[in-house]
Amino acid sequence: MTLLAWHEVSMITIAHYLQYVALSMLTGVLALLPLPLAIRFGKGLGRIFYIFDKRHREVTKQNIRASLGTGLRQADLDRIAISCFENLGLSLTEMVRAEKMTAPELMKNITIEGMENYQAAIRQGKGVVLIGAHFGSWELLGIIISIILKRVYAVARKLDNPFIERKLGRIRSSKGNLTLNKNDAFWEMIRLLKNGEIVAVLMDQNVTRREGVFVPFFGQPACTNKGLAMILLKTGTPAVPVFMVRRPDGTHRVEIKPAISLVHTGNLKSDIRENTAQITISIEEMVRKHPEQWFWMHRRWKTKEGQG
Repeated sequence: MTLLAWHEVSMITIAHYLQYVALSMLTGVLALLPLPLAIRFGKGLGRIFYIFDKRHREVTKQNIRASLGTGLRQADLDRIAISCFENLGLSLTEMVRAEKMTAPELMKNITIEGMENYQAAIRQGKGVVLIGAHFGSWELLGIIISIILKRVYAVARKLDNPFIERKLGRIRSSKGNLTLNKNDAFWEMIRLLKNGEIVAVLMDQNVTRREGVFVPFFGQPACTNKGLAMILLKTGTPAVPVFMVRRPDGTHRVEIKPAISLVHTGNLKSDIRENTAQITISIEEMVRKHPEQWFWMHRRWKTKEGQG
């Protein structure tokens, strides 16, 4: 490796470490704050992102208007967009505080609805896939799900920053869950499900044409990961949507939905598309009910049909 290349690697490493130090300082402060102050801090952090992150602010508003209608009043558009950023700040706050909290402390302000849906799914003896989204306090849900149900293997993309990746991995697994690298999780998920384990997947992000199929999401073709539908068809595993809804008083409600009815026609291509569409519908229904709690700043419709 040339001297210049070593210099570039060194600069990247330093930048990654400084990002890690900044995050560690932030998490340290959040862990010490009383809950009411931490909530105010989280909301304020979200508003700061909203004010200074012009690119994501504009993406957020474009997505909301395209999805919820051009007739949406400007005041409502601004309210949803700001609330979306506040939700992000709150979610970060709740995630980093969760690592040091006990199970009873975490569950104090959380109620569960639909446990019978999970129990019906697990009785089939084929493992369970939990379908989630970047909705509500999704990171907190990922942490406490092992308290509610049992150990979960969560599929996640590996971060570019190795220092932050290790820190987030420690937080996410602090109550017993484990993480699967999204890039090579396909066969490992099949193995785990055949052993009766629980796997959690967030299914609301854009993917490339090679990775996905186009299904409707808010009336627009959204390229959505097709791998999960392939796994469900191969294993017969029930897929159960699970969401954490943030209440106005700062408490949370976990909603466990009935398992999605999978389509098996024998036409693999059609079945993959239809089942991916059913998964996406379950997410859209929750976002329509609580639009201020979804991650609108993501470019969900970035991949277009007809692209090369």
